[in-house]
Amino acid sequence: MEAFEKSIYKYASAVERKIKDIDPAKDAKVKVLGIVVNKGIAEGSFIIDDGSGQALISIDDPTLLDNIKEGIPVRVLGVPIKRETTIEIMAEILQNMEKLDMELFKQIKEIEEKIKKSRF
Repeated sequence: MEAFEKSIYKYASAVERKIKDIDPAKDAKVKVLGIVVNKGIAEGSFIIDDGSGQALISIDDPTLLDNIKEGIPVRVLGVPIKRETTIEIMAEILQNMEKLDMELFKQIKEIEEKIKKSRF
């Protein structure tokens, strides 16, 4: 009987980023929360804005965009790609976050930043 080799697969974790801070050379996968500002780009793609910049989001299955509307927040996890004038994210996971209280979320993020800065 042949010996079986155990294979361990490691997948890159998505790092939370602002769009302006995404560096495809360093970030294998990113997690971005933004507002859908344009859903009419092309089939299977739309643009989000997180307040720091905009990114083109592309997804293989356009039917996943059926409940995504302009003006709602979405969280995107995917692989970033640098294009000539923009960042594109090839989405692997897309979450409709319209029930998220964006003001409360921003306040929490500001507090987290203050804590990080006070530690170092």
